[in-house]
Amino acid sequence: MERFKDIVTATDMSSASLGVISYASHLASAEGSQLTIVHVVPSASLTDYGALDAEADLDLVDSELLEYARSTLESWADRHLKKTKVNVVVQHGVIDEVICQVARELDADVLVVGTHERHGLDRIGIGSVARRLMREAPCPVLVVKPPTEATTGVGA
Repeated sequence: MERFKDIVTATDMSSASLGVISYASHLASAEGSQLTIVHVVPSASLTDYGALDAEADLDLVDSELLEYARSTLESWADRHLKKTKVNVVVQHGVIDEVICQVARELDADVLVVGTHERHGLDRIGIGSVARRLMREAPCPVLVVKPPTEATTGVGA
């Protein structure tokens, strides 16, 4: 089997998904790979912002959300992923579609994603985004059990 050259991982910037990024980073370091972290920001025009003034410029809100997410994620990566070649991609769109698009554009060798812990009937399977990625991704998908904050130190 060939080594992974390009690894893509996704985050919703929760502490659990940042732990999954750490896992993907270890894999990238071991493989000598480029790691691309993808975060998808919902568009303000598609979100219920009833509290905003009707005259609010939703394009400005969108660009500020993108910039905030990008700077936050890049800052986190700079602090926590020093031994990994990291590229950060932040875009608007449908989560699984954007992640698959980025993986396709990069000709990714593997997509590393986490899944939220579920309760009730949802605990039978994995999360809906992870499930859609497993069906639609252009490369193999590695679904990682979310690490606990105690094992990653991410949530503190």
